[in-house]
Amino acid sequence: MLTVSTYFPIRTPPLRHIEKEERPVCPGPIVTGMTASDRSTTAETVLVAALAAGATQAEAAAAAGISERTVRRRLEHQDLARRVAEERSRLVTHTAARLTGLAGTAVDALGELLADDVPPAVRLRASLGVLEAARVWRESSELEERITAIEAEVLLEREAAR
Repeated sequence: MLTVSTYFPIRTPPLRHIEKEERPVCPGPIVTGMTASDRSTTAETVLVAALAAGATQAEAAAAAGISERTVRRRLEHQDLARRVAEERSRLVTHTAARLTGLAGTAVDALGELLADDVPPAVRLRASLGVLEAARVWRESSELEERITAIEAEVLLEREAAR
């Protein structure tokens, strides 16, 4: 399994989704879990992960061990741009799933902050947080339902056209 180090400590999670055979580890500050034959594909994997996580081209180039010019040139190719978009989408989906898992705990914590023995200023902020979160979740749910309905309609139209 390849793992990106903490080169981008805030923005880059480990690349847990990239499975590799167990092989001897090559030393290096950026990626562990690779052999020498993995270097070129790993550089591109690191580049994709870094760009998807929000790194600048300069930061991504440094992480992948290539020049900024090479990054710009590679981004001109649709395949790399598509891979970056797919990885970014995967990161967003993963983050959303983690946040959803924490939602119950967060709601409980906000509920505790609404107790009568909590200072009024804290209760006010907690109340505003609950109301804002409820609005966002409701809108997100409604949009998801609408998108699902549109996708189903498009699918039916495509099947009818065949």
